[in-house]
Amino acid sequence: MALLVPAPATLRRSQTEREQGHLTPLPTPHPTLGAILRRVGANLLVACAVPAALFYSCYVTFGVWPAMVAALGWSYGAIAFRALTGRRASGMCC
Repeated sequence: MALLVPAPATLRRSQTEREQGHLTPLPTPHPTLGAILRRVGANLLVACAVPAALFYSCYVTFGVWPAMVAALGWSYGAIAFRALTGRRASGMCC
């Protein structure tokens, strides 16, 4: 039943609507292309580029098993950081 009641912050009333009892929803703002690209870029950096660079550098230096541990440690650390700060884990991290 609560889903049928509109939130007051998203609605506005004109004088005639108040008299008639109608509500008009406010338009929702859309994110800009720059904001979307910044978010995708940051997610790609954390989820793909850093673990790949970490894996390769550890692979060349120490071998395959330390490289796997380092890359997985980074990925699990990124997921844990997002969980501890109350944000959803990126779909690219999981």
